[in-house]
Amino acid sequence: MNERSFFSLPNVKAEFARFTLLKLYTDTVPLEYYSSDNIKDTSKAIEDRQTEDADAHKQFQQKRFGTSQLPLYAIIEPVGDDFKVIAAYPLAVIREESDFVAFLQKHASPQAAK
Repeated sequence: MNERSFFSLPNVKAEFARFTLLKLYTDTVPLEYYSSDNIKDTSKAIEDRQTEDADAHKQFQQKRFGTSQLPLYAIIEPVGDDFKVIAAYPLAVIREESDFVAFLQKHASPQAAK
């Protein structure tokens, strides 16, 4: 719902341009993210792999962000081979464009400012 209703709005798109966007799939990892070399030939094996990977992502989210909220919008900053969490948007459902834009603006790094 957020992607359809808010992410295409000009103000949100402009703020997103200041970030490198990442997605962590926690329900089912889309098939497009697997090489044919890494997947067995049966559709059941592929579905199992997608679910197993998504479950691992859920555990990662809980451990690193302290929540299983879906969706979760967080701003992170690289630190060596790791990252630190700068902020997380408090709501799963974006209700106001201006609130989400303000969240992004508040936490954008100064280097990303245009």
